[in-house]
Amino acid sequence: MMRNFYLVFKQSFRERVTSKSYLTTTLALILISIFAISLPSILENFTDAKEEVVVISNAPEIQLVELEGQLADWEWKEGTDSQVSSLKEDAQEGKIAGLYIIDKGESNYSVTYFSKTNDVVLNSSLSQYLQAKNTQRIADSNGISAAD
Repeated sequence: MMRNFYLVFKQSFRERVTSKSYLTTTLALILISIFAISLPSILENFTDAKEEVVVISNAPEIQLVELEGQLADWEWKEGTDSQVSSLKEDAQEGKIAGLYIIDKGESNYSVTYFSKTNDVVLNSSLSQYLQAKNTQRIADSNGISAAD
């Protein structure tokens, strides 16, 4: 009895596994799995370059080189006061990620920005950077060392 079950099972299994639909489905699942696993690396090749951000700094301690080092996710360019109107237009048309004008106030830095899209990550990162610079400026003006 058990021998007959084994023979019937073996015959049915062999027919199923060698059927065209089974082989097609198995091959399709393998290809889909390979594609799904390699999708992140494929998408990485097609990602855009860093977004260009233009900054006009009216605060001498805010340097473009330092911005590039601290906020490396964006490509920083330096602008001048004479370019404000054309850069504002570029920002509102989306040609650049944004235009940021940094002014030095009595107690902190003020930022005026123009952008087509409100990049929360960029705004937050720049805000944190400026807060750290302001804290450093206050500490320096009061004679507090970095160790303190």
